[in-house]
Amino acid sequence: MPHREVSQQIGATTIMTCLISTNPVGTLSWLHSGRRLVSGGRHEVANWTVGAYQYILAVTIHDLELSDYGTYQCVADNAYGRSQGDMSIFGMCCYFLGLYRIFYSYSIRSE
Repeated sequence: MPHREVSQQIGATTIMTCLISTNPVGTLSWLHSGRRLVSGGRHEVANWTVGAYQYILAVTIHDLELSDYGTYQCVADNAYGRSQGDMSIFGMCCYFLGLYRIFYSYSIRSE
């Protein structure tokens, strides 16, 4: 996972990818706050085989909402156990107050 933390604005489209190795393949999925993501609505989930026992998992989130911030896991489960990578999306925005630009960031993280 090249970027473990991603800053993104509300309303933007975000694409996250990870490379995961597993043998046998088992189940490949993305989780957000412990819930499995499936394609539909604002989410698109996909995976591709890229080599012997290696897979790219991708999730696209359209029209990002505050509830989309937090920790995501790309997961491979099989009879021998689990392999996973963690990634977080957090927000950053700015607003103007007179002549000053004020930046703030917020993050929702689940441990």
